[in-house]
Amino acid sequence: MKSFITIITMLFALVLSSCGSANRAIQSTYWDANTATAQSEGDYKTALWRARNHLGDKEISDSLYNLGRFLRVKDRKPEAIKYLKESIEVEKKISSDSSLRSGRRYAELSMAYLMGENINEARPYVERLKGIPFSGDEQKVVNKIISEFDKMMSSGEAVPDETPQDPKEIFELATQYEDGRGVKQDIQEAIRLYKLSSSKGFSHADYYLGVMYDKARGVERNDVEAREWYQKAAEKGHAKGQFNYAVFLLQGRGGEADEVLAKKYITLSSKQGYEAATRVLRKHF
Repeated sequence: MKSFITIITMLFALVLSSCGSANRAIQSTYWDANTATAQSEGDYKTALWRARNHLGDKEISDSLYNLGRFLRVKDRKPEAIKYLKESIEVEKKISSDSSLRSGRRYAELSMAYLMGENINEARPYVERLKGIPFSGDEQKVVNKIISEFDKMMSSGEAVPDETPQDPKEIFELATQYEDGRGVKQDIQEAIRLYKLSSSKGFSHADYYLGVMYDKARGVERNDVEAREWYQKAAEKGHAKGQFNYAVFLLQGRGGEADEVLAKKYITLSSKQGYEAATRVLRKHF
């Protein structure tokens, strides 16, 4: 592990963009200067303050990333993880999950977790790295992260940590157990984690459980179970869950048919932009 911390030095550079209005341009110039000359935690926090108060999501994401990266190098892992995760959330507004910008954040977060030997926490971010088109030195860094993760998984160098607490991270871990990505496939563990994520309010988990029982994906088909999980997803506002629950209501699968309630949920799904719901709404209602 020490060699991993010593060898890995992130080389990811952020490309800064110019701003539109005069005031924004001035603030951007100051922000560029803050970022380029930053040497202390205070410098990075000043840049973050300026980004939050005067600039846009890109500068906010970059400032959070830079601060998180600085703290990770200082071995202040919990604080680094906090800022890097916030950077990822902001980045989702401006770039895709498979972009290089997102990938750099996943790489830093993966390292922060691996440095603390938190394999389960690192897993979803390491997995995301595999589909991002890095090149040159960045690809070498990513290869090292993936190699270290695989070594820790196979050698038992680190004991798997407790289940993460964030419902999205629990959900990501569940998908890996369901698919056998990075861990031995374990459908029962996947179901346990999906249910845990659901109990914390994450509607994707409800929807995935519905699909598992609906499509017999790793379990026996069970229309009653599928309907119940689709209903949970629908009630939490999940567009596909609303649509699938409505289909079960129309067909009377897993319970009594209810066309009125079906129309309600198809309408809600359509309003969220789910095209299948809109097509059914136009054709049948």
